[in-house]
Amino acid sequence: MTTERKSDKELAFLQDLFIAPDWGERFAELIDEHLKLPNDGKALYVEAGTGGHAMAIQERAGNKLDLLCVDENPECLELARAKATATNEQIGFDAARLDNLNLPDDQFDLVIGNASLVSRQRARKMFSEMVRVAAPGGTIALTLPTASSFGEFFSIYWEALHNNGLLDHESDV
Repeated sequence: MTTERKSDKELAFLQDLFIAPDWGERFAELIDEHLKLPNDGKALYVEAGTGGHAMAIQERAGNKLDLLCVDENPECLELARAKATATNEQIGFDAARLDNLNLPDDQFDLVIGNASLVSRQRARKMFSEMVRVAAPGGTIALTLPTASSFGEFFSIYWEALHNNGLLDHESDV
């Protein structure tokens, strides 16, 4: 049995109807709960999908924050633009490869990335690109959904803390 690859437009609609509400909102809530938006400046949302969370961020920040959303799927961006137009949000949208953003270094006070549908190999490069374009002292947030038991997660988390000399933060889990 062969399956046909869905078009970018079909993938955009599926993302908007199923992935964003079922998965994206869970991680968006965590970002919203723990991330302090800058008072002004520039923000970048990498792999913004159809823009739902980006628009919520823009609404919270108001006109003080200049937000650019990038995504690899131009059809997702088209849906996001239509939503932003309907709600009068002033957000920029641009197609970009997540592992080669083609943006200048040190430009954004806030960089958010959604790696929920990104392979592990590309997520590493995506994060490197996010760090590269973030301004010194800027904030970077990357969502990387995983599935595991608490024990499996804590073991990996503890190892990451240990390898980075941050063992004093293990109780924050």
